[in-house]
Amino acid sequence: MGDDFGNYLIRGIDEIIIPEPVSWMPSAPGWRVLGVLLLLAGLYALVRGIQKWRRNRYRRETLHRLQAALQVSKQAALKELPFLLKACALRVYPRQRIAALSGLQWCAFLDRSYKGPSFEKNGLLPLLAYAPPEQWQGNADELLTMARLWIKTHRENADV
Repeated sequence: MGDDFGNYLIRGIDEIIIPEPVSWMPSAPGWRVLGVLLLLAGLYALVRGIQKWRRNRYRRETLHRLQAALQVSKQAALKELPFLLKACALRVYPRQRIAALSGLQWCAFLDRSYKGPSFEKNGLLPLLAYAPPEQWQGNADELLTMARLWIKTHRENADV
C-alpha cells in the first residue's frame, strides 16, 4: 500500500537539491584588503567631519545669538552686530592684531577674510556704534546679510 499512495506521475523524481547560499564575504584577499581600506577611509572622513563640526561651533553660536537678537528687533540686532563680529573674529584670529582694529581698518580686515560684498563700501558698520539709528537703518538688511555670510564663510587662516 505504501507504493500506491500519492500521485503516480511523480514517482521516481528526486527532490531538487538547493545549493548552499553564496557568501557575501569575498573569497579573494584583495577584496578584503580593499574593504578594510574603505572602512578606514570612512572612519577617517567621519573623524574629520566631527572635528570640523566642533571647530565651527563658534560660528553656530554667533549665528544663533544674531538670530535671537533679530527676534527682539532689527535695531537690537544691529546694535549687537559689531560685538558679535568682533567676538567671532577673536575666536580664530590673533587677539594682538584683531582687538585694536576699528572703523575702516576693521572693515578692511573683514573684507580680506572672506569673499563677499565689501563692508568698507557698505560703510554702515562703523556707524552702528555712534550714529543715530536714522542714519543707518537704510542699508540694515544688506549689512545683516553680509554679516551672516562673513560668519559662515570667513577663512580661519586668512592673512591678517
